[in-house]
This record gives sequence, C-alpha cells and structure tokens, in this order.
Amino acid sequence: METPQSRTTGLEAKARQAMQETREMAQEGMDKMEQAATSASSRLSSTAHGAVDKLSGFASQAKATLSDKAAKLKDVQSHVVADTRQRIREKPMAALAIAAAAGFLVRQLFRMGRRHD
Repeated sequence: METPQSRTTGLEAKARQAMQETREMAQEGMDKMEQAATSASSRLSSTAHGAVDKLSGFASQAKATLSDKAAKLKDVQSHVVADTRQRIREKPMAALAIAAAAGFLVRQLFRMGRRHD
C-alpha cells in the first residue's frame, strides 16, 4: 500500500527528474544559440572583410588614377608655360599689347560689377 510519505518521495523524485531534464534542455538551447551566433558572427565578419577589401582596392585604384592625371596635368602646364615664354620672346610687342588689352577688359568687368552693387 502507498503511504503519504512514499507518495511525497515519488513526487520529489519526479520533480528532480523534471528539473534535470529542464536544465539539460535549457543547456542544449543555449548551446544551439551560441553556435548560431558564432556562425552568424563569422559570416558577418567575412562579409565585412570582403567589403573593406573591395573599398580598399577602389581607393587604391582611385589614388593611382588621380596621381597619373595630376602628373599629366603638371606636364601639360609646363609645356604651356614653356610655349608661352617662347612666344613672348619671339614677339614681345604683341605680348605686351595682349596683356594691356586683357588688363583693360578685367578693369571694365570690375567697374560694371561695382555699378550693379
């Protein structure tokens, strides 16, 4: 026959077993969440590294292109300056007349600007 004490002992055992199963299930759930988070973190990290590498490549390419264009522009500038100096040496009076005309036009533009203010 079953006594109240044996019933209590049986219930306590069942309660302990249920608690143990609950702990184990909770631990399994935590382990799975940790694995999922680690996996997601790894994927995100590799994606971010790929994006940074691409941006770095684009920046390097842009820098190289800009450096090349700057060198070409400097070369063109030196040719224009050399050509202008040569023309001034060849025709100094024409260069003086052109400079005077340019100065006159600039002066007229500034005068017109002051009248409108």
